[in-house]
Amino acid sequence: MITPPPAIKARKSCALAGKIHAAWLDAARPGQGYRILYRRGVQDSSSGAVTWETGAIPVSDGRSESWGSYVAIEAGENAIHFVWSTPETARYRRLLLTGTEWKFEPIRNTRAAGEWHDNGPDIAVRGDNEIHILTPTGNYAVSKNGGLTWVVEKLPIPPGNRMKGPSLAIDSLGNAHFAFIVQVRNAQDWSYSKPNRGYWELRYLRRQAGGDWLDAQNVLASFPAWNDPKNDWDILSDWPHIAVDKNNNIHLAWHGTVNTHIFGNDETFYIRRPAIADGRWGAWDPPHSLHPLNSAKGEYYSFAPSITFDESGDLAIAVVFFDTTDGEHLLDYDARVLRSGNVEAAPIVLSRLARMTSAGGKRQEALSSWFPIAGPRLFRHPNGRVWLDVLTTVATPEQHKSPHLVVYERTEVTNYLRKPAR
Repeated sequence: MITPPPAIKARKSCALAGKIHAAWLDAARPGQGYRILYRRGVQDSSSGAVTWETGAIPVSDGRSESWGSYVAIEAGENAIHFVWSTPETARYRRLLLTGTEWKFEPIRNTRAAGEWHDNGPDIAVRGDNEIHILTPTGNYAVSKNGGLTWVVEKLPIPPGNRMKGPSLAIDSLGNAHFAFIVQVRNAQDWSYSKPNRGYWELRYLRRQAGGDWLDAQNVLASFPAWNDPKNDWDILSDWPHIAVDKNNNIHLAWHGTVNTHIFGNDETFYIRRPAIADGRWGAWDPPHSLHPLNSAKGEYYSFAPSITFDESGDLAIAVVFFDTTDGEHLLDYDARVLRSGNVEAAPIVLSRLARMTSAGGKRQEALSSWFPIAGPRLFRHPNGRVWLDVLTTVATPEQHKSPHLVVYERTEVTNYLRKPAR
């Protein structure tokens, strides 16, 4: 069975400094049901080494979960917040830190319906009590009392458009920023050798802290390469991730087919929208390719980018998954440094699990091909060293006949984040 993406969150604050918080769906134990699991660790501030403080702790009871129960987590000031999909609703739970004791509160029903296809809900928090959730069905749920009660609204998207890929971020002013894709033209049967006339738009929407919905737009409409004049290209945008840095600049990554116009030959892209004043933003900068196709190196399509920020501000790292062999769907992942909207330096090489082979040439492991999410986080310490944390799933040699493994990786990236000399 394919394990949906895990999630990792790690925030540096007074109460949570140096902690690693990871969550994932345990979907590979026949007869035991499906559970959301959580594990906590601590990082040594000098060496960067991580020591796990707990084993795998159940967050959910598994009675209403399915294999599609994607989980998202977020760290507040003194709490870790979890949201996951069920067939009926998104469920929420809070893990609260009181003094030195971590204690789970009851599971809450957000009343924000539902899950769809290959994606789940997203979550963002302000402090410990204000929680924002977005589901794949376009339900936006907010609680301002720690999850006890919820106000649910429907995103104002064009009627009849199917939505997927919800991503949510909150800026320093309390505005909520949304990215998602909508299907505006049905796809025909497709193959890797020809377009299928499908079309998914990458949409942006903002809800002001005061309650107004503003700035609904097709993000890529102003860029000619992403338009569809012939009405027969397969222009697909998928799996967006939106994030806002401490200066309120908006960062958006996704994968799509603009350079190939062929479904399945996806490429990851990144775009930035700079803040120009409180509550106002400029135009989107032109898109940058995060991982161009390179068949000479055996690196083909790329997808599922995830963005994280350095605490210094408008400096980010994007982690990108890419195919390493033509047709076998074996994935590795790299990271790219993003500074002021530009892609800098060579890729930071991360796992090469998909390329590990035994003496006899048999492949031992491969990253899961089920839209992995790195959920990356950066740790910067007073000594100046910086580490990148990544979590993903790995298929065992038997592939889908045996459990996947949840793999945590830590890489020092101090030198990559230093500003280049002018």
